[in-house]
Amino acid sequence: MYTDLYSLYKLNTEAVGFWFKKKNWCNHVAQVLKVNKRFEGNLLLSDNHEVIVMLMDTRDNKIHEIVEISEPDKPKFKQLNKQFIPNYDLPQYVLDYLSKA
Repeated sequence: MYTDLYSLYKLNTEAVGFWFKKKNWCNHVAQVLKVNKRFEGNLLLSDNHEVIVMLMDTRDNKIHEIVEISEPDKPKFKQLNKQFIPNYDLPQYVLDYLSKA
């Protein structure tokens, strides 16, 4: 079932790091690195809709880019229960920094 990214974020107890797929992606998955939208219960605390993700090609597990997802509030996303192991070309300390930013 497809839903919006914020619902997936809330299902994940507002924790980043989960993997998802967008309806129109064939060979890509993404891992959520940062969500600026914050909730208290069902009450939205921020108007900033920024969701930053790491986009990975599943054919070679290479990270292609780190991007902001457009329209994260649209029901186009599905959480994946699989954990992927990216083939990082960046040093691990850089990736650790990006995921905490």
